[in-house]
Amino acid sequence: VANFCFFSSVYLSGFFLAALSVERYLGVAFPLRSKSRRRRRLGVYAAASSALWLVAMGHCSVVFAA
Repeated sequence: VANFCFFSSVYLSGFFLAALSVERYLGVAFPLRSKSRRRRRLGVYAAASSALWLVAMGHCSVVFAA
């Protein structure tokens, strides 16, 4: 169980790093558009982050209970 949770968090951190890299690329490639849209996307990013963590923790809890 501990190994599964460990690897789940490793994969999630990799996904978050990839998402951050895409956001930074868009900020460099399209600076004006990215700056004007940044405030609107913060809620979407928070929801996506929460959803990923809930899925990971839910999956770990199912494995732990079984």
